[in-house]
Amino acid sequence: MCTTEHLNSCYDIKDPARLRRMQKVGELVLRGLSPNGKFRFGFHTGSYISIHHVHLHCFVLPFSNIIQDRMRYGHMLRSVEYVIGKLLRGRM
Repeated sequence: MCTTEHLNSCYDIKDPARLRRMQKVGELVLRGLSPNGKFRFGFHTGSYISIHHVHLHCFVLPFSNIIQDRMRYGHMLRSVEYVIGKLLRGRM
């Protein structure tokens, strides 16, 4: 899920509602692919940013193994709620 406006990272988004809208659209797309699925969403932050255009990763769970789970989400991606929390605390 990408923004139409060029922003380098989720740190550049100052409106929590925009982050939630990105997740809602991601949920709609994934619900079409997996109606009964569980989903996970996340942004790259810090040194894990490899593409300098904000984008939300959208996954259908479960991952095939725990190593894949930790590589893709555990340390490399931050949840929408985590990013919103930092935004609201003024740390972004």
